[in-house]
Amino acid sequence: MDATRTPDRLFSAPDPTLGSKPRCFLNGLQSAFAGVAFTFRHGRMLGWMAAAVALYLLIWVAVLWAAAAWDDDFAQTLLWVRGPSWWESALWQISRVLIYIVFWIIALLLAFSIALPLMAPMFTLLSEMVERSFYGDIAGATGTPAVLARELINSLARSLLLSTLNILGAATIWGIGLLLGLIFPPLGTVFGVAVGGGWSALWFVFIGMTYVLENNRTSLSQQVRLPGRHTALLLGFGTVAQVMAWLPPTVPMIIVSATVLCCRLNRHGHIPMPIRDEWEASLGPESP
Repeated sequence: MDATRTPDRLFSAPDPTLGSKPRCFLNGLQSAFAGVAFTFRHGRMLGWMAAAVALYLLIWVAVLWAAAAWDDDFAQTLLWVRGPSWWESALWQISRVLIYIVFWIIALLLAFSIALPLMAPMFTLLSEMVERSFYGDIAGATGTPAVLARELINSLARSLLLSTLNILGAATIWGIGLLLGLIFPPLGTVFGVAVGGGWSALWFVFIGMTYVLENNRTSLSQQVRLPGRHTALLLGFGTVAQVMAWLPPTVPMIIVSATVLCCRLNRHGHIPMPIRDEWEASLGPESP
């Protein structure tokens, strides 16, 4: 190892894919929280994290503020004139509550879907900082102006595409679950929860890792094969990540933890990161 480099301690951590499927799942759960300690170990990242959290919250507040101005109009459009009898009034009130619940679920999903693409340039830079800190770079392997400029331009379109695919995929899964539920209700529920939850978990891992992988020009075919090769590990990570995503301040931490996990997988030879691999090779063999 070059004397000027001081990698993070996770650089020498064991391969997270070793062990049984349950063990890998637990490794994934633990990896979802790794970004917290990692950030505090590298003081230069604290400012980036604070900026990412502040900007993400600002976008969420703006979207939800706009939603609050439309919730009454949305409900009134769907509601009918309340009848005079007690049961008509009760049905009207129940329907009103359900409409508001549905509206705000949609608003939260919309806030996430809008915030993610808008935050893509910031997340690209954040993942770059995480990668440098993981490997201990003084001059980062992917930190050239040309590479970062390209990524800042491409990240918005990529995030829009991934958000759209996530919505379409989730809608398809829940649609199939609904159809199965018409035939046999328990089967539809199990399908929706199991397959829908698995899809969401893997998607959060994919979106978290895509920034560092795209920075390093890892091909899309290599990226999409990753969940199939390490399903238990990534499901463990995604199980935590999809819960954290409902708490806006924790979303940048998902990016940090996913980038750290991706770097660990690269370190143990499970996924190529061409620019990083070339950089490491140029440094020569590691010293004992």
